[in-house]
Formats: sequence, C-alpha cells, structure tokens
Amino acid sequence: MAVAACLGLLHVPLSAFAENPHPADEKQRAALYQDGIAFANEGRWEEAVKKFRQVIAMRSAPPALFTLGQAEEHTGELATATHTYERALGDARRSGNGEVAEAAKKALLQLEPRVPRVLVNLALPAPGATATLDGVAVSIGTPATTNPGDHAVAVTAPGRIPFASKLHLAEGQTFEVSAVLATEARPIPPRPEPSLVSPAPPERSSHVPIGPVVVGGIGVAAVVVGLVVRLGSQSSYDSARSQCEADACSSEALVDKGNEARNQMIAGTAVLGAGAAALVGAGTWWALAPRHRTDSAVGFAIVPTSGGARASVGGSF
Repeated sequence: MAVAACLGLLHVPLSAFAENPHPADEKQRAALYQDGIAFANEGRWEEAVKKFRQVIAMRSAPPALFTLGQAEEHTGELATATHTYERALGDARRSGNGEVAEAAKKALLQLEPRVPRVLVNLALPAPGATATLDGVAVSIGTPATTNPGDHAVAVTAPGRIPFASKLHLAEGQTFEVSAVLATEARPIPPRPEPSLVSPAPPERSSHVPIGPVVVGGIGVAAVVVGLVVRLGSQSSYDSARSQCEADACSSEALVDKGNEARNQMIAGTAVLGAGAAALVGAGTWWALAPRHRTDSAVGFAIVPTSGGARASVGGSF
C-alpha cells in the first residue's frame, strides 16, 4: 500500500506546519521527504525510514512523524512505530491538526494487538532487583513492548547471581520471563590440613633386670675362680707326680701334696661347671625377663689373691 493512499496528507507542503521556516533548509527537507515517499511507493521501506528520520532530525512535524511511523510499521519495527505514532498524535493535537491526529489514533488501534511484549517477573523475592531488555531498563512485573525478533533479558540484584535469557518473539506474542536469582555462594574458608605427627618411638629402657645381672656376675666369678683353682692345682699335681717314678713316691708328704692338688682340681672343675651353669641360666633369664624402669645399679669385681681369686658383687637396689 502506498503512503499517499494511506494518508492523503502527503500533498500538504511540510512548510505549512513550520514556524518561520528557513527557505534553504525547508527546500532540503522537502526534497528528503519526497525521496522518502518515492521509496515507500516502491516498497523500499528501509530506505524510506532513513529519509523520513533525516526529515524529523531537521524539523519534526505531525505529517512527517506519521509517515515515518507507517514506514517503520512496514519494516517490522512495530514497537518503534507505536512510539512514533504516539508522538504524531500528541503533536497533531497540540498544533490543531485534526486530520493527522485522527489518522495516528486509528493506526495505533490497529497496531496495538500486533506488538510483542515481554513480562519480567521474579521467581523468588530479590530486594533491589533490576531488569533490562536488550540493554534498556524495563520495569519488573509490567509488560514492555518490543519489536518482533531476537532479544536478551538480564536481571540483577545485590548479593544474587545475575540472570540472563535469550528469546525470540513473533508478532502479537507476550512472553513471560520468570527470573531466578540465586544467592551468591560465599567462599568457604579452606579447612586446615591435619598435621601428621609421627608417634614418638617407644622409650627404650636403659635399665637392666637385676636378677640376671646378679646371677650372671656370680657365674662369671665362679668360672674365673674355677679356672684359677683348676689351673693352679693342675700345676701342683703335675709337679708332685713328676717326682714319683712308676707311681711310687719317695715320701708321704709328696703323696699328700699330689692328693691335695687333685682334690683342688676336682673342686675347681666343679666351681667352673657351676659358674658355666649360672651363666647359661642368667642368659636365659635375661632374654625372658621384662624390662622395667628402675634406678638400681649392679656391679661385680674379681680380685686375684695369693691363694687364687676373690669375686665380689655390689650395687644399689
């Protein structure tokens, strides 16, 4: 549909609605306006929109606004065309142009059901929440008109995770967006790593069992005494025997000396055996006895004497 057929106003000179128009500017403006009409009559609506917007930028007038609204409607900018028709209606009423006012009112009534709308609501209350549609602020809970096509909705609130959504709107569609603003997760402080403390090694007792030490000391002393007696008496026995020929001694004293030496050898051997047995028993006792803390101390000593050796054991218990 051609613009001229829709309006019947395009033959009205635009300068008729101007206050003291400048001749040169009005000539350029009139040329832009006629170019826009020519594009519109050819169905080249995008180019017509550009021309009519240049006209409005130079000087706004109700006929130019209404014609721009028609061109925007044909390009699918329905919400934009609604705003342009509203401007044309208001300016026409203020200037007394009843013909343009009536045409704009009729155009708005016909266009209203075709305009898409977006309604932004909150799924849960979020104090201080704000919403935008394509980067432009809109009211939460109130439908906002927009053009058909793709759009982006964003909702933010202090202390909440921002909400964002993409949507596509067709003519006449009303789309409700239910925004969920989750509470921001506060960072959890890291838990301290448990310190691995190695258990202290069991304390070794530096104290020895008393019983095995005493018995062992006695055994050592007995072994030493037995050896000394055995070796000494062996020497005396061998000396006495060397003085007897064919087991016949020259004197009774020599016989007594040999017998005494032999008896000492037997006694020394017995003491030596007893000492060895004591050492074996002390070792077994040592291996099997539990270690207990004690402050006792034990010691022993062997002192050689003219008649052999003397052993002593001492300590504190």
